[in-house]
Amino acid sequence: MKFLKESWFPLLLGLAVVMVSIFETLSAESGKHNHFVLNTNSADWVAPDINSVPKNEEGQLILYGRDLVVNTSLYLGPKGKVASISNGLDCQNCHLDADAKPFGNSFAAVP
Repeated sequence: MKFLKESWFPLLLGLAVVMVSIFETLSAESGKHNHFVLNTNSADWVAPDINSVPKNEEGQLILYGRDLVVNTSLYLGPKGKVASISNGLDCQNCHLDADAKPFGNSFAAVP
């Protein structure tokens, strides 16, 4: 048990590498490749206006997701409302302007 407590991260990392290798091998054999294609017009990307979010259930989920990016530590920080599982930083510390800034580590190219 002591071994697992002391070396859980390398074991998890090794398992992830093995799983990726197996997936790549299987996808290569089947001829199907899922390549990530970056939007070549990413310089032209503009985040949707927050005021254009629909006033329905989907819109509520979009606003909640934005709130999670902006106020991550409120929900998941050291004194989080949901859980205490992070260091207190908000996602927008890296994903600038609530993930709406081009070239600000945004999710613009994520399908």
